[in-house]
Amino acid sequence: MFVVELGIVPQLPFLLACVNKTIALGVVVKYNNGCLDSLSIAELFDLQKPILPVEFGFTSDDYTVPDLMLFRAQYLRFSFPILSEVNIKVLLDLIYTHIGEPATLEVMAGKGWLSYWLKSWGLNIIATDNRSWSKHFDYSSLPIPVEDISAVVAIEKYPVDLVLLSWPYMDSSAYDCLQTMKLGQYLLYIGEDRGGCTANDAFFDYVNSHCEVVDSVGFESFPGLYDHPMLIRKV
Repeated sequence: MFVVELGIVPQLPFLLACVNKTIALGVVVKYNNGCLDSLSIAELFDLQKPILPVEFGFTSDDYTVPDLMLFRAQYLRFSFPILSEVNIKVLLDLIYTHIGEPATLEVMAGKGWLSYWLKSWGLNIIATDNRSWSKHFDYSSLPIPVEDISAVVAIEKYPVDLVLLSWPYMDSSAYDCLQTMKLGQYLLYIGEDRGGCTANDAFFDYVNSHCEVVDSVGFESFPGLYDHPMLIRKV
């Protein structure tokens, strides 16, 4: 078991784990035996493994809720959903089981890490974001090309089978996306249910009245959060 020395590196980005080896990128990770490990950017991309911040165990006595919330606050600079190998496989299984191999568009993709890992594992996906969250994300360094375009315009521009929408803000953004989509298109929504910290009531009302919920499955989330993927088809 090991502990993360939070606060040692002010720009703490994220942690990764590959097999049973814990890897740190720009982070100091302290094992109980005092061993330190690090990984270069080049080596990171050679791994072809998703970011795994949960594999070191949220239930360990080495962690407290404030530690985890601090870690999440730093992790949000890269992604809102946890990009664990488990979660990536859940998403791909959901897509391939119900749709096949769809042309996919991610809107409001942020830095594009979710699209990066899905694309790395074979999904045909385009990432887009209008850079409106520049105070949260550093768009100067991206793992994948992210087209600077608004969600609604992107949906109108690309005639895809599947739109991926992860952690939309609690305004009309998710509703606007769903309303813009064409009949028969799928939306893979990653967020909380009605009353949570994503989307708004208008979105869920529209889902109930104009869509079919194809599937809704569990997900690895940070403590106290209940985000999960829901596959929706507009009918």
